[in-house]
Amino acid sequence: MSSNVPDGWREAQLGDIARIVTGKTPSTKEPRYWGGAIPFVTPSDITDSPWLSHVERHVSDEGMRYSSVVPAGSVLFTCIASIGKSCIAQEVSTLNQQINACVPSAQVDGYFLYNALQARVGEMLDLAGTTAVPIINKTTFSKVTVKLPPLDEQRRIADVLRSVDEALHAARGVADQCERVLRVELDSIATRLFDGDAPQVKLGDLSRVKGGKRLPKGSAYSDAPTGNPYIRVTDWQDYEIRTADLRYISDEIARSISRYTISASDIFISIAGSVGLVATVPDCLEGAYLTENAAKICINDARALDAIFLLALLRSGPLAEQISKHKGVGGGVPKLALFRIEDLDIPVPDLSVQTEISQCYRSLRASVEAARTAVAQLEAARREVMSDLLSGNVRVPE
Repeated sequence: MSSNVPDGWREAQLGDIARIVTGKTPSTKEPRYWGGAIPFVTPSDITDSPWLSHVERHVSDEGMRYSSVVPAGSVLFTCIASIGKSCIAQEVSTLNQQINACVPSAQVDGYFLYNALQARVGEMLDLAGTTAVPIINKTTFSKVTVKLPPLDEQRRIADVLRSVDEALHAARGVADQCERVLRVELDSIATRLFDGDAPQVKLGDLSRVKGGKRLPKGSAYSDAPTGNPYIRVTDWQDYEIRTADLRYISDEIARSISRYTISASDIFISIAGSVGLVATVPDCLEGAYLTENAAKICINDARALDAIFLLALLRSGPLAEQISKHKGVGGGVPKLALFRIEDLDIPVPDLSVQTEISQCYRSLRASVEAARTAVAQLEAARREVMSDLLSGNVRVPE
């Protein structure tokens, strides 16, 4: 036993405290195996909630004979490809081969075990290795160890973590509701403008759309910040360009693509792969270099077209529909030609109306950001509480 195991606790392997079940998928060529009432859980059904909220597919009674069936209260954990997604089954369920289930013994609290597995995700990622498809087999999974207090203390720990999860669930609900309000408001505004008296013009009448540039053949990103940030589509997050994981290029490469920069006054739009992602550019990225998979919308005259108003329009349903119709395919990848962006129809009310809409967008956006900040703070608090409780550094009194 490790010296850091708290007094009264023990180290235990998963296989000794739970029955390990590996998932199995019935033949998809047999329709009679499907369409029943028993949930068939896949990794995509597991979200950030401790509980399964919705399952896309179900198996029939006959399909259960060719499935891995687990009882309610089983802790599910993804062990192939996407390692570490976990949840608790609320009813009898079946699962596909990318998921292992832990059916807790009578001396193990399921909610405690769910959290104990979450605390071991980093360890299991290491066990999965660096192969093209990471995998943790049943034998390896069974030997993963957890620190196990007596059952009554497990339940007290589980009660604390359950309370934190309930608060986190409520905070995420607020954030989701703020998002829905923003989407509905943007769709409503755009629809009213299109149906109203506002002049409608082509986006290219009021702006120019210019593409980015791929790195020269054989070039690579710099290992250290150089003062030449290179914006990729992967730097897009929630309608903003984020700076957390930027890549940089050397001065030599920067000189070779010096014409392909973006300004803080431009609108970023993705044009390959995930087409139509739009974003503002933070002031700190003024003059950053732009990937070939994105373009910039350069407004000709800010007195005729407000940038935030345009961003709000481009986020709306009516403009998303137009972009979807304009999409093409190149090399098997969805693409959006620059001239197609300039051909988008947009309503252009008076600048005073645009400014009012921009202010509305900023206000709703601020609400979304505040709600997300609250979620992030709770997530950080949960990680800290979980670490303290599951290590035994903090004990929950009777």
